[in-house]
Amino acid sequence: MKQAVAALAQVDPARFRQVADHVARLVRYHGMTSYDLGTGPAQTALRLILGRVPMSQNKAGPLARSNALLDKMPAIAPLWLCHPNGYYREAALSRIETLSGSPMLLALVLWRSNDWVAEVRSAAGACLERVMGEFGSEDLVPLVPMMALRAPTWKRHQRGKVRALASAGGLPAILQQDPGRSAVVSYVLSAQTGPVAKVLRRALATDGFDSALPEIATSAQSCGARHIAVTALLWGKATWSTGYIRQWGNKPLGISKRVPALQNRPLTVKPDPVPILRAALADCYPPVRLSALWWMTEAGAPEEMEPLLPDLLKDRSPSVREAAEFMFRKRAEGS
Repeated sequence: MKQAVAALAQVDPARFRQVADHVARLVRYHGMTSYDLGTGPAQTALRLILGRVPMSQNKAGPLARSNALLDKMPAIAPLWLCHPNGYYREAALSRIETLSGSPMLLALVLWRSNDWVAEVRSAAGACLERVMGEFGSEDLVPLVPMMALRAPTWKRHQRGKVRALASAGGLPAILQQDPGRSAVVSYVLSAQTGPVAKVLRRALATDGFDSALPEIATSAQSCGARHIAVTALLWGKATWSTGYIRQWGNKPLGISKRVPALQNRPLTVKPDPVPILRAALADCYPPVRLSALWWMTEAGAPEEMEPLLPDLLKDRSPSVREAAEFMFRKRAEGS
């Protein structure tokens, strides 16, 4: 039993939904035959996982029965987070006092805070209040994509008033204060693949992450995150998507397309542009160099950047070379 719970706790939290569905399917598949398994240790363990008791003992209500089974085997509670019966999910959430720092188990508890059963949602909210203190920023890093991109689409938790998932701006409340905020910054700085740019866009809906933008612009592993940070710092505003709107090309003919609905706000930080430009022009990602070039074309290049500008005419990217030629041509016309 403990080995099964330990294996569940070590699963990548990005797969929490697939794992939960798999466990629930196993319970449904074995549920009809679990009363006839026999009386050996293995059969008894399977009954506990399934939440079954012999028919002769099946006299109590479902919630009392699940609590009685948890009294016999309290270690089974994390597996019951995936149980298809809401009484067992509620009983498990009420009993859990620690998650042993497992991001996977925390992902399951967060998911149950959006459960279709109101009592389970309330139990999940109370469980979150008890266990969140044992998680540091490093523990929450694997959960950032799920909490930043999936949790804001959950709506049932609003009826249960789960404070950890209350959305203020683009992110749940759990990610807008430490250790959640530090976890978002660590994820954006260290992740090389995945929805890093989407997470950063969503985070910029609030000003709590503005102070991390200079470090992201120069040190993030994701080229998309560096591009977003450089663009925001140079132009002094953060932009994010709030959904999609329909843009008509020809309304009488019914020709239209979905385009992102964007919002922006001014940044709360104004760093020196020279270090940002120096790092952007040396970046390996052409859109980052282009962003710096277009800003210098509009706002003018600082004197410290003049020695680096001729090299842009020989850049390996055709788009950067064309932008550099346009900048020099515009400067010549202006003089």
